[in-house]
Amino acid sequence: MYHVADAGCLCGDRQGCMKGTRRDILLQLEKWSKDDDQDKRVFWLNGLVGTGKSTIAQTFAEMCFADGKLGASFFCSRDFDDRSNLRSIFPTLAFQLAHRYPQFRKKLLPVLMANPDVGREVLCSQMEKIIVGPFQAARALTLVVIDALDECRDEEPASALLSVLSRYVDDIPLVKFFITGRPEPRIHSGFRLESLRPHTDILKLHEVEPSSVDSDIKLIESTEMARWGILNGETKSFNTRSPFDFGNGERTSPQRTIRVLFCDGQVRHDETSRRVEPLVTRFEWRLLPRPRNGTLITMDRGFEYINFRSERTRP
Repeated sequence: MYHVADAGCLCGDRQGCMKGTRRDILLQLEKWSKDDDQDKRVFWLNGLVGTGKSTIAQTFAEMCFADGKLGASFFCSRDFDDRSNLRSIFPTLAFQLAHRYPQFRKKLLPVLMANPDVGREVLCSQMEKIIVGPFQAARALTLVVIDALDECRDEEPASALLSVLSRYVDDIPLVKFFITGRPEPRIHSGFRLESLRPHTDILKLHEVEPSSVDSDIKLIESTEMARWGILNGETKSFNTRSPFDFGNGERTSPQRTIRVLFCDGQVRHDETSRRVEPLVTRFEWRLLPRPRNGTLITMDRGFEYINFRSERTRP
């Protein structure tokens, strides 16, 4: 059966949360995953662009895998045709679930033998034949992670995948679904469907308590400062080994330095506009809110630079 080999949480080079960060959110997700409440079997991690949804999803999936609770995962991405195709999701989940649960596999194999192309059928048919039917036979208590659902191509007014899930969620009461996505109208409408809404918990990342975010920022800053040998309040003059050596005798304060360090060392500096453009971004960027001083922290493709203030070293 057709499936996407690199869509699972154990594939690729996706970054998880820095150790010690996002504790409150991860604890809430862990509590939900272990809760026996049969009503709230769907969790929507709702967040604006760059708020860290995928990083949290990766960490949560890894946690559930370590605990033996993860059945399958699919990380959508608009950058890849197969991972932005809704019809790839259920076959990939079914492939992983068949590998994980013998009874699921036993029920799935006859379906595939009778119809090898079932994985290319419409979503509703896929869900019924390769997800719901085998799950009902397996009776497995498990969890499924679907990340960045908003990055899939979808022309329906309400998310096509969520519409299908709303039809069958009562038929597989032992399965929990953790789904992340931006609060776009299509996704929002899908979770508000009458048969899905009563089963859904929602956490809005952009409304998380500022104190929780601040503590994460402090931990990241102290960790990165220590890694680069920068003491609190110290001004660091970078040498030629530094990815932030501008070759003109400039130096910068640790607070500015930390925000640049998060781009993994691949930067391009524009001397005229004092602009540093990270070519690779990491989770730590996404933790940082927009500062009050006008500095723009990169959060996603739409925000690819920060304004960088530096002071020239006197001769």
